[in-house]
Amino acid sequence: FPDQKSHFWRGNYVFLGSACSLVRTSKRSQWLDLSRLKKDIQPWQERHSTEYMTHTPLGSLNSIGGVAIEINSVNYVSPRSWLATSHVVLGFFLFVGYLWHARRARATAARFEKGIDRDFEH
Repeated sequence: FPDQKSHFWRGNYVFLGSACSLVRTSKRSQWLDLSRLKKDIQPWQERHSTEYMTHTPLGSLNSIGGVAIEINSVNYVSPRSWLATSHVVLGFFLFVGYLWHARRARATAARFEKGIDRDFEH
């Protein structure tokens, strides 16, 4: 499926954009600011997640869309799956019906009919 591959690569734009922004910030002097490191504040903790998302807005939207597209096998079921599921469901009910009727036939043959009074059927 060529469309799934394109979603995969579009989803990786977020990762590449984040990596590029980290490389760009690592070249700045604030990356190794000792006063911030002493307070145990990491440089990536100062920036908000929305700021990271604005670096690659199309990549972030496509990655979210790619995740939504990947599960469409649940939302949009193929005709083959419908056919297989209908056979399983119908087969189950036919088998249960067969067992029920077989039990009733054996009970009738053994003259054991629980709860049914045949005298009132006329």
